[in-house]
Amino acid sequence: MGIRVGQVAYDAGPHTKGAPDNLEAVIVDFFNQAQKRLEIAPQELENEPIAQAIISVRPRKVPVKLVIEQRCFKHPPKPDSRSPKKSKHEPCRVVHDAILNTNRWHHTFIVRDRKAVLTSPTKLIPTGTHRNFNRVVIVAGPVVDKLYARECLESQAGWFSMAYK
Repeated sequence: MGIRVGQVAYDAGPHTKGAPDNLEAVIVDFFNQAQKRLEIAPQELENEPIAQAIISVRPRKVPVKLVIEQRCFKHPPKPDSRSPKKSKHEPCRVVHDAILNTNRWHHTFIVRDRKAVLTSPTKLIPTGTHRNFNRVVIVAGPVVDKLYARECLESQAGWFSMAYK
């Protein structure tokens, strides 16, 4: 549903709590439209359909740059009865270009093909997309995309956390 004005889209959710939009579907659709590259900087990433959408760009040879906050990796994953205890995919938890050392990061942004940016306080976790009231804003246009692409590079280099010291 959402609100669309020019090159800006605004979605509010979660639909499971009576809000108008399914934020998980909005985010998955954003990933599914990737043609050339994805630069992803979420605070956390635990939502399985969203993770699958990121993985699904691989057959299209879309490179993915993922920057995740350090504290997401400080604790081992919770046991899940649906997956084997010693999965061959366990090393994938550490697939990232940089781990930031900051406790201030509380925002998600995704640059798609350097043509559109999805930005949101929504964590890419089930609680963020299905239980907490959140919003997603998608902006298309080269100026905004360049700014967020630069922020992704700065985050990867660790400069993001340096700005808050």
